[in-house]
Amino acid sequence: MGDEFSNGVVDPVDPSASAPTPPSGAGGPEAAEQPASRERVLDAAARVFAAEGLDAPMPAVAAAAGVGVGTIYRAFGSKEELIAALAADRVDRFARDTRDALERDDPWNALCELFLLTAEHQAEDYIVTEALASMPDHPTVVEANTRAGEAITELMQRAKDVGRLRSDFEPQDLQMFFAALGAAQHTMPRGSSAWKRLLDLLLDGLRAEGATPLSEPPLTDEEIDRAGRERRERRR
Repeated sequence: MGDEFSNGVVDPVDPSASAPTPPSGAGGPEAAEQPASRERVLDAAARVFAAEGLDAPMPAVAAAAGVGVGTIYRAFGSKEELIAALAADRVDRFARDTRDALERDDPWNALCELFLLTAEHQAEDYIVTEALASMPDHPTVVEANTRAGEAITELMQRAKDVGRLRSDFEPQDLQMFFAALGAAQHTMPRGSSAWKRLLDLLLDGLRAEGATPLSEPPLTDEEIDRAGRERRERRR
């Protein structure tokens, strides 16, 4: 996935410095001092990070949100906390989508449609997916993952109980599942949906009928956490 992921170092803040005035059209100094909408800042951060990578400067995020840099720091505390909040926001969206899927009568079809919806979000929002994979041990992300984990575990178990989902597919496999999709999505030309061919192949591999034993066990939680730490180290 995106090689432009930064090393997660927090931009230093001079407490005595005043927040810069946003560019013309962003609302002027008075608007910069108004409390920022959390959703507006997160949306702006996602757009800026997608265009420039997670090492994009905070003034660029502030300008896109139409607020001052100080406003973002007051709301989130640091760049690292903003990135964590953005990652957690996307996990919470997955949790909401999963809870909606739990309302469906057919758990297998609900699971397949959830994976398609999530993959479509990922195709548009890949830099956030990279952030999430690189900071799984951040408390904000851990809390969001816990909320989402309960829902997806229940949905997967229901699909197993009706004999449609293979019994050895575990929630810990989801990271690799979507990482494989992400790798395919970001080798495609902009606007291409050819990655859905890989999704179809992966979903066929999840079917209980015709499943053969897997050669390796799923990753442990400790291994997933270690992978995130190693990813951050490689980018320093």
